[in-house]
Amino acid sequence: MKPNFLTVSAGTGSLVLRGLASPIRVNILQLLHDRGKLNVNEISAALSLPQSTVAVNILTLEEAGLIETSSVRATKGNQKVCSAKYDEIIVRFDTAEKDTRNNQIEVAMPLGLYT
Repeated sequence: MKPNFLTVSAGTGSLVLRGLASPIRVNILQLLHDRGKLNVNEISAALSLPQSTVAVNILTLEEAGLIETSSVRATKGNQKVCSAKYDEIIVRFDTAEKDTRNNQIEVAMPLGLYT
């Protein structure tokens, strides 16, 4: 499967940066990346955290758009199943007025074979 990545600007990506600001949320993202889809109770057990703590952090990750959740019917009621949306998250510190011409490389290459 092709890697999926997100690029955000430091100036406009405040929701994503807020989602990444907690070690708990980073651990949740790492766990979802490593194991795939998990419900809140499975995440709670894997990280040895209270279910309420995981649920609050899942909500923050949802608001940031870093995970996808779906409600799945369980034995008793419904359960929230979470999955990571991105393999990589890139934060860019570029400014809008930065000249993109500086990203060019000029190479001189002779044509033909000379002896």
